[in-house]
Amino acid sequence: MDAQGRERVAAISETKALTYPVLVDAENVLGGAYGFLALPNAFVVDEQGVLRYQRLSTFNIATPEIRAELEGVLAGGPPVSASDPVAPVGEAAALFSQGAVALAAGRRDEALALWRRSRALDPGNFVTRKQIWAVEHPEKFYPEIDLAWQKELLARGE
Repeated sequence: MDAQGRERVAAISETKALTYPVLVDAENVLGGAYGFLALPNAFVVDEQGVLRYQRLSTFNIATPEIRAELEGVLAGGPPVSASDPVAPVGEAAALFSQGAVALAAGRRDEALALWRRSRALDPGNFVTRKQIWAVEHPEKFYPEIDLAWQKELLARGE
């Protein structure tokens, strides 16, 4: 999930040497469907449309255990689901999607305003918070995510 689109995610995929396709959900449609409020997440859907892998909020391909878990599923192993979903708030989710559309149309300030309204309605939604941060501070997200910086912001209540 990245409202800034495929180009931003491609750099991360290349850095991590991913060997599988990556879907970029710029409007957080999956967040609404699967109920996640935080990032990063991962899903694997097979050719028949069956969800074979789901890890919400704790996905990090650099973690050896998680990479092995994912590679096992991709090699035909048993399905894995590691999540604790919570459904996003309706109006907040709609505002998030409107913000993603505005950003894609080059209206950065409008997108940020919509996302701030969304965050006010659903303050626990880390997806919205993280997209605001990523647009305002891209150097903290691309090509590597600065987790220490994010923890500092959270400690300050931002």
